[in-house]
Amino acid sequence: MALQLLHPGAASIDCSDCAKWLYDLKTGKRQTVRTGASRQEVPQPRPSGVPTPCSSCPKQNPQHAERLKLTDKNWRTYQLWRRARATHFHCVPDRLKSDPILARNFAELDQVFRLIEQSQQLQILQLAAISPPKGYVR
Repeated sequence: MALQLLHPGAASIDCSDCAKWLYDLKTGKRQTVRTGASRQEVPQPRPSGVPTPCSSCPKQNPQHAERLKLTDKNWRTYQLWRRARATHFHCVPDRLKSDPILARNFAELDQVFRLIEQSQQLQILQLAAISPPKGYVR
């Protein structure tokens, strides 16, 4: 779950596809090149001998990526949780509002989200302590 929240671009890339094409890990989009007389943009194949970016990818390698992959049911729960948060839970069907399993899953997702937010805030504070803004006097 954290992979989808922290690195949505990389999370959206299939590892076997990444072995065939060049990708931008931040956006999850294939890199393109302009070819032919029309200068049409086409996906950039991974040149032979060019390694995959596993060392800089949050998934680390295809085997680890498999372990991080959400089941279809978990993916649907995550998508419902995102829509619910965005709509202040108005989009949750009445029949699910009192479902204890959904409540537990949403609570777990909220906890993961809070931990990620705290981690990101800590990183920002650490960066600010290392390099204060220009003109800042301590």
